[in-house]
Amino acid sequence: DGESEDNQTDTFPEFKQHDPLWSEIEYDSALNWSEDPTMRRWGCLTTSVAMIMRYYGLDNLPDGTKLTPASLNEWLKNQSDGNLGEGLLNWAAATRLTYLISQHSDSPKLEFIIPREDFMEAAKSQLIKNEPVIINVPGHFLVAKDLGSENASDDFAIVDPFYDYQKLSEHQDAAIGIRQLIPSHTDLSYLLIVHHPQVEVEILFENGAEKLET
Repeated sequence: DGESEDNQTDTFPEFKQHDPLWSEIEYDSALNWSEDPTMRRWGCLTTSVAMIMRYYGLDNLPDGTKLTPASLNEWLKNQSDGNLGEGLLNWAAATRLTYLISQHSDSPKLEFIIPREDFMEAAKSQLIKNEPVIINVPGHFLVAKDLGSENASDDFAIVDPFYDYQKLSEHQDAAIGIRQLIPSHTDLSYLLIVHHPQVEVEILFENGAEKLET
């Protein structure tokens, strides 16, 4: 519940993408590519990110507006790079927002990490430190807030932005990945390359000694 950490709330913030306060607003520019362009239909990741931000005390946008799934969605829409393609959240923009908020408050900057291997172990390690993690199940995102009462290694206590599930195991499909937003002392600089999934990208560093493949 975050009580032992600075810059965290006493109780975990819980948002639903179908909250009537924002369920019917347009998600990103979804009118261009969906017959149901609402936050209710597409807002699970934005809602999850809003919960993580509020957990770490990022309560207001730089202009003082309360941070909610609706205001986060609007902020991202107003950025040239807030979302990519058909509503894909740009993590570089989301973390930039945490930097901007941190300039006006005592809240931390949040760094984005996506573990490629042993992601459930990475999730457990993060939850042990009272750091919530975003879980990706097929077609959906949700937040794991702690290990749960049984401290199960693969069944976490969750806050689902759509369903009323309390445990990860209540989802029929297994997790396929995680997204981490963790307090950071870095400058949050990223190298972002947007490409077709079938295109192979190889980055060679200046000294030629290392390379990064995606």
